[in-house]
Amino acid sequence: MKCNHCDAELFEKFAFCPHCGAQLPEEETVPLEVPEEPETEIVETVDGYEDILPEEKPAKKKIKTWKIILACVGGVLLLLALAVGVAYHFFSVDFGINDAPVMKRDSYSVEDAVALEKGDVVIATVGNRELTNGQLQIYYWSGVSDFLNYYSSYLTALGIDYTKPFDEQIFNPDTGMTYQQMFLENALDSWRRYATLMMLAEEADFKLSDEEQKTVDGFANQVTAMAEYYGYDDVAQFLQEQMAPGTTLDGYLAYLHENYVGMAYYDTLFEAMMPSDTEVEAYFEEHKAEFEENDITKESGLYYDVRHILIPIEGGTKDENGTTIYSDQDWTDCQKKAQDLLDEFLAGDATEEVFGELAAEYSTDGGSSSNGGLYTQLTKDTNFVEGFKNWYLEEGRKPGDTGLVQSLYGYHIMYFSQSYEIWKYEAQSMLLSDMTSKMLEDAMEKWPMDVNYKKIVLGMATPSAS
Repeated sequence: MKCNHCDAELFEKFAFCPHCGAQLPEEETVPLEVPEEPETEIVETVDGYEDILPEEKPAKKKIKTWKIILACVGGVLLLLALAVGVAYHFFSVDFGINDAPVMKRDSYSVEDAVALEKGDVVIATVGNRELTNGQLQIYYWSGVSDFLNYYSSYLTALGIDYTKPFDEQIFNPDTGMTYQQMFLENALDSWRRYATLMMLAEEADFKLSDEEQKTVDGFANQVTAMAEYYGYDDVAQFLQEQMAPGTTLDGYLAYLHENYVGMAYYDTLFEAMMPSDTEVEAYFEEHKAEFEENDITKESGLYYDVRHILIPIEGGTKDENGTTIYSDQDWTDCQKKAQDLLDEFLAGDATEEVFGELAAEYSTDGGSSSNGGLYTQLTKDTNFVEGFKNWYLEEGRKPGDTGLVQSLYGYHIMYFSQSYEIWKYEAQSMLLSDMTSKMLEDAMEKWPMDVNYKKIVLGMATPSAS
């Protein structure tokens, strides 16, 4: 598994990248091949767009808060709850970098009204960056939510009891650290890394692109729209009830801005540090045994990056078993719709960027439409629809190739992005991760975090994995 932001190799299935802190998505794929799939023929085709909001509005207070709200305000970058993930700390031998300071108080819990009243109180600084209690609630409760959702199958084994507050449950028996103290440590560490990135960005006079700035400028309107969608006239009430006690719109927007700008700057650093082929090969040889332990050798083959647009088959009639049966005309109509969209693409600039825009607009594959139809690091063993896989594995396939592939679900308009050697990609990713991690560690030493634990307060939201 690899981090989808910094491309670091992860030798265990983590919820967050221990190198850059990005939340790692659950695996999503093109629908797997199933029996009785119609015979396929390779032609040229493309896919459609799926709205973020659900088709039916859920009842009030039953929102899966963090996933829905963060999705509404701009995609993957905004799903970064922890800069050093809970999973990383959980599996770490030396857990608890800040055990002593965090454990200065047995509990940080207060009534929600008090959390709201203390929302503007500054509790930590990094350089000229400040963290308020209101912002801390977001880092804290998003980390809690991600942990409980990711480890939902193991919570009993971990000893988590939903009927008891986190400040009454022991995480580390050796030190007496509670779950509340553990989650607080992660929240502070997360903010520290983003604050450090913001300091580096400021020092480098980093500016967002016009498109990125437009995204940031639209956060407030999107949060307001989301509140209205779920039946709230008051955005503040929406944030406090569905996110965390003490959360204000200003605090939440500051959180989003910090995450977005921090990761945007991190991406530029990552690109600027790109090592040469000679450096990558030397790194691979130096760590050859480690790579081989993870089945990565110079004979591991290729990765493939492919974009597609799924045009779904429509129409059909139900048989006596409730199975939908599609006629030859249904398939012909679907193919024509896909071919027309492909022809439109080929008649224009026919760039990968344009294809991605069409995928975002037309594809009905929820696993890739929001990412321009892109699937990366596919291999000969990837368990995708056979026709889809056969297309990108075809000998002589080159960047820019297009085509149509039929599957049980409709027609896929294909676009071949690139192929590259697995060993070289993995070695480059690990080397870059080492370089950027060292850069960030040096910067954190330059701008240490100062925390006033006496001023920290946490609302009393109920633990829940839903």
